[in-house]
Amino acid sequence: MCFDTLKWTEHLPIVLLGLRSTFKQDIGSSPSQMVYGTVLKLPGEMFIDSLFKPQDEFVKEFIELMRSVRPADTAHHSIKKPFINSRLNDATHVFIRVDKVRYSFTPPYDDPFEIKKCFPKFYKILVGDRPVNISVDRLKPAFITLDKADSTTSNST
Repeated sequence: MCFDTLKWTEHLPIVLLGLRSTFKQDIGSSPSQMVYGTVLKLPGEMFIDSLFKPQDEFVKEFIELMRSVRPADTAHHSIKKPFINSRLNDATHVFIRVDKVRYSFTPPYDDPFEIKKCFPKFYKILVGDRPVNISVDRLKPAFITLDKADSTTSNST
């Protein structure tokens, strides 16, 4: 409101910076000092040390605490490998995990499907009448008898 302009949103970051860096008498520090543990260096103070010294004991302790905080190490999410059943290499048929929102009491895997070709990261599975590439982390080996496997392949052809 203090700027007489229609583009007040351009001045908003500067106004907010001023509000966050202003010393508050009742708490004995500025809001930025409470959050970051130190006063903000404003453009006019970049090369001059701040003359402000905190008076409140809480603020002094908080500043020391914030100075001792170090960032956490980066998490390496790619290190963990998904569980892949070791019997998947020997299977002739697999169940495919359903990766969509399911209603209550619906099975998490679809019917057994025939494996056409195996690759290290995915398998080529015969779904319906066409081959589909599916990631190994969505597959679970199906243990079926030979009679059932023969009838499944004869029905699909």
